[in-house]
Amino acid sequence: MFRELLYPWHPWFASRVAVHGAIGKSKSLVFRCTLSGSDAGRSVEIPAWMFDRTACAEARLTAAPYVSAAALLALCDLLRHALKDTSASSSVPVSGVSGTSRHQNRREAHACQEN
Repeated sequence: MFRELLYPWHPWFASRVAVHGAIGKSKSLVFRCTLSGSDAGRSVEIPAWMFDRTACAEARLTAAPYVSAAALLALCDLLRHALKDTSASSSVPVSGVSGTSRHQNRREAHACQEN
């Protein structure tokens, strides 16, 4: 059976995808899919809701992007947890994370401007 993948941020968006079977996972349903339609190739598990027009209609961007404080706090907790795990297992700094505060960087920029 072929179905159109409707989730706009999936690489196969708007493609006709061959669904070879459904698998129940904890509280959700996933489809075992291929792009070619061949069951012999490697299949990918895609959540069933990504084929649901109603569910994907809710996944559209808003005219004015926003983020809630709760989402930012959850991200902060996740990063804090990830950095704690990384620092415990390795002494190598996380790529892109500076050991200096942004205030220290400002002082350096102001010092350069004075010369």
